[in-house]
Order: sequence, then structure tokens, then C-alpha cells
Amino acid sequence: MSDKVYLGSGKVVQTQHGPMLKFAFCQDDINKLQNNMNQQGWVNVNVGKKRDPVQGKPTHYMKINDWKPDQNQSGQQGTQQGGQPPYQQPYQPPPQGGQPPYQPPQGGPGGPGYQDDDPLGF
Repeated sequence: MSDKVYLGSGKVVQTQHGPMLKFAFCQDDINKLQNNMNQQGWVNVNVGKKRDPVQGKPTHYMKINDWKPDQNQSGQQGTQQGGQPPYQQPYQPPPQGGQPPYQPPQGGPGGPGYQDDDPLGF
């Protein structure tokens, strides 16, 4: 990760629809954004509230988020055995011949003797 790159200045203003966060950028800030684009042309930023805001002055800051996953790091915290994150399961192909067609539970919501008067089945 490189040095922190700050840009713009922002503050919360009250509108008829509630609070809104407004930011202003100078030409130098626009250049920082352009210089920090990724290969797809995007820039990730983090917006934070200043520790000691002053009345009438900017209350928020913006900084370039240049985090990139480290592909060479092994044993990374938060992964399961085999390198899979806990929320991502490995691909399981469907059973041979595809999945059987969906069979709704028998009897409907009223039990085995339930009769539905709705011809559309809703």
C-alpha cells in the first residue's frame, strides 16, 4: 500500500429531504483521481468524518482506497482449509442427468385434505 492520498473537502448540509453529504474538488484533486484509476478505469475512495470538525468548515474527508489483495500471501486469516473464504463454497456439478423437477409438498397449506379453490394455484 502506498502513501495515503487525500482529496476534496466535504460537509453535511440539511436539505428538505434530510441531510446530504456534499464534496468539492479542485483541479489537483481531479488529477489525483485520474492518477489512481485501476485498469478498468475505477477509483475506490473512503469517506470519513473528521475527528474534530469545526462549525462552518468541512466535516468530512476523502482518501483514495488503494488496497489490492495479495495473491502471493499464503495462510491468510479468514480462509478455510484449501484457501476458500468461509462464505464461498466450491463448485458442485449437478447430479448426472440434471436435477429432478420440483415437486411441491403434498396436501398444500391446509394439510393432506386441503382443497384449493383458486384455479391459478396461488
